[in-house]
This record gives sequence, C-alpha cells and structure tokens, in this order.
Amino acid sequence: MAQAGEHRTVLLDEAVDALLERAGEAPAGLWVDATFGRGGHTRRILSRLSPQGRLLAFDKDPQAIEEAARIQDARFCIRHQGFRHLAELPAGSVAGVLMDLGVIKPPAPKPPAGYGPPPGYGQPYQGGYMQQPPPGYGAQQQPPNYGQPTGPPASPYVQSPSYGAHGWGGPTTGQQPAAQPPGDSTQTIHTSSTGEQQPPTQQQ
Repeated sequence: MAQAGEHRTVLLDEAVDALLERAGEAPAGLWVDATFGRGGHTRRILSRLSPQGRLLAFDKDPQAIEEAARIQDARFCIRHQGFRHLAELPAGSVAGVLMDLGVIKPPAPKPPAGYGPPPGYGQPYQGGYMQQPPPGYGAQQQPPNYGQPTGPPASPYVQSPSYGAHGWGGPTTGQQPAAQPPGDSTQTIHTSSTGEQQPPTQQQ
C-alpha cells in the first residue's frame, strides 16, 4: 500500500496482466512502456519478463527521467521523448505497448520549518464576517478614544445667537448665505421712503 505523499499507480496489476496475458510465462522480446511516469508499470513489467526480455520506456518529464535512473536493470532503458517517437521503432520489432494516458499530480512539497498559516486561521467566524483574532489581540491594543469623535464640537457654532445674524443662514433665521462673509464690521443698507437704496454705512 502506498504511503502518504507517495505516488500510486492506478490499475497496476490489471494493466500489466492485460499487456502480457498472451505472452505466456516469462516472456521475451521488446516491450514498451510509452508513459513511464514514476515507473510503477515499468517495474511490474520487468518483474514478469524473462532474462531475454527488454523494456523500453518513453517520457518527457525530467522528474520521470530522474526516477528511471534509479532502476538498475540491464533489460531496461528510457528515452527522454514523448510517445509520438514510437513510430521511429522498426516495424514489427515490438511485442506490446502499454500507454497509461493521464496526468500525474505529485503531492505538494512540505513547507519549510516555521512556515504556515497565521494564528487563528481556520477558527470559527465571529459576528458572521470576521475570523477569530489571534490570541492576545483585542480592544486593549486599540488607541485611546478609538471610535470617538475628535476635535472641538460644532454645537457652539450652530446654537450661537449670532449664527445667521451676518446673513449666513441657519436654523434660527433660515436665510441664505450673504455675498460677503462676516468680519470685524458689518454694513447696513438703508432705503428711503421712496424705495431708493442709500449708500451703505459702516458699523464697528
């Protein structure tokens, strides 16, 4: 049985049995594993071949070539090529071909020591939208007056009796802003009995 993280060849015995079922016991001749992968089928075929048998494998994956170098058997050789190069073999020279068409997904390597998810990762959600904070993190780390308004309040300006007296408008007068903002002095515009506008007078 394959260990955790070890590649497991699918249908190992079934595929090799189907390949060699008509070859008899300890077959000879040239056999081909067109998809070496991690060598599961290759090793099983070699265990069934006679001393006169030979096995040729193909694979384009550099890791597969490295794995094939671990097989110390004179009957075996591998080509760093895809199986389309099967056509280069002489006609009638091959006793049988096994092709395991699929994708190998090796297990992810273990992360280095000290590497991992942050504290609190994967803990139950709090409030329905935030993960549980890491230990030691809480309100005591928030700055003073966190969430409170800063600066002087606006109420003295809004409730001042002079608010609106200079034509700036407000809840006490409802007037629109005047053309000139308030300053150290104000201007008063007089009208005569006939409705004519008189020159403004300056009031200190």
